[in-house]
Amino acid sequence: MSGMDLMVVVVEDERNQREIILEALRDEGMDAIGCPDLQSARKTILDNQIGCVISDFKLPDGTGEDLLDWIKEQGVLCPFVIITAFGDVKKAVSLLRKGARDYLSKPVNLDELIHFAQSSLQQQAMAVENSQLKRLIASQGSEGALVTRSPVMFDVIRRARAAGTKDVSVLITGETGSGKEMLARFIHDTSMRSDGPFIPVNCAAVPRELLESELFGHVKGSFTGAVRDRRGSFESAAGGTLFLDEVGEIPLDLQAKFLRALQERKITPVGCEESRKVDFRLVCATNRDLRAMIGEGNFREDLYFRLGVIHVSIPPLRDRPEDIEALSEHFISRYGAIHGSHCRRISSEAMNRLKAHGWPGNVRELENVIEASLVFAMDDTLQREDLEMAGSEVSRANQSPAGIEIPDEPFNLKEMLDTVEKTVILEVLKRCGGVKLQAAKYLGMDEKSMRYKITKYGI
Repeated sequence: MSGMDLMVVVVEDERNQREIILEALRDEGMDAIGCPDLQSARKTILDNQIGCVISDFKLPDGTGEDLLDWIKEQGVLCPFVIITAFGDVKKAVSLLRKGARDYLSKPVNLDELIHFAQSSLQQQAMAVENSQLKRLIASQGSEGALVTRSPVMFDVIRRARAAGTKDVSVLITGETGSGKEMLARFIHDTSMRSDGPFIPVNCAAVPRELLESELFGHVKGSFTGAVRDRRGSFESAAGGTLFLDEVGEIPLDLQAKFLRALQERKITPVGCEESRKVDFRLVCATNRDLRAMIGEGNFREDLYFRLGVIHVSIPPLRDRPEDIEALSEHFISRYGAIHGSHCRRISSEAMNRLKAHGWPGNVRELENVIEASLVFAMDDTLQREDLEMAGSEVSRANQSPAGIEIPDEPFNLKEMLDTVEKTVILEVLKRCGGVKLQAAKYLGMDEKSMRYKITKYGI
């Protein structure tokens, strides 16, 4: 959904002023509707999908404060700005505390109003889409669910969902255990081929001498052990999706045949002289740098471009800490039910341990840690001691109480402190939406000091 699909509601009893504002908004391509009073505003808000509300404070049958209170009571989530005369500024400020996004003083600066409306529509459209994605993700069921609270991952899922609507090849990249196959299944489930099969093949797990037969199939007698005809994965995925994990492991000499299958939608089984048409959608994944492999002569460049018509990159778990808590809760619920555990939650101390860990194995490592720790959980809360009993890397002794991993070898303290400071500044800047002055106040420093730190660390 785009911001232009949402309605801007302008509540203003003075007709001329209302029409001026509406015309300014419509000239910028926004869908805007005017209301002269509180009653008509309520009806309009209930009957439309609202992007934001811009309301005068004084109305014939009430106030802008009455409208804001009513909006909150109805559970309508949308940005609200109040227009006020100079003498009512204190009242407008009090409305900010009640949830209004901003206020504008009369005479209204139309540029400011347009900027507010545009930014509000974009934020509201993003919120609506995230809500839709959450419902879509939840509809997959607990076994195949993509569990996330991370804005970064919502961007990934949004891109994957868009890819699902087009019958083109998709390349998913990410570290081991980051959830590449789960995302591939999501793409399949949201595609036009969702009723067809999803055929996963781990190219790294199949012996090289058998990979050609695994993908393309073979006919009886084509090699020792081929006692009957066998369909390959390309044919098995007919009408559905073929998912090739660790696609970078396909031998160079097999890549030419693979490329031909993609280009011509035809395959030739091992030992067969005739080609066969195939109908499949390809999704591939790798944790390797395929571009570097191209430079080394280990991967075909033309195949790379065929694989990655759309490229989706999954960030590692350490870069999305919001998901550590969400995934932990998910795995506690899932494995608690499987193993008959009474554990339903995780203690703050245990969660701090999890968030301090670097997670080189990503989601798969976290899943294993939670499942193992549940074996030792004696009550309804997973404790730090349960993590230690499970013997996970999370509870290693070289981790300080502050969550900083202390190297086993001698190290430069200043360099470590600089690294910690840079990490903290980056995190606070992210929380403050990149606004340096706000981040400086958050960290208790002046703007000049913040600018110095940003320059020092090349942020």
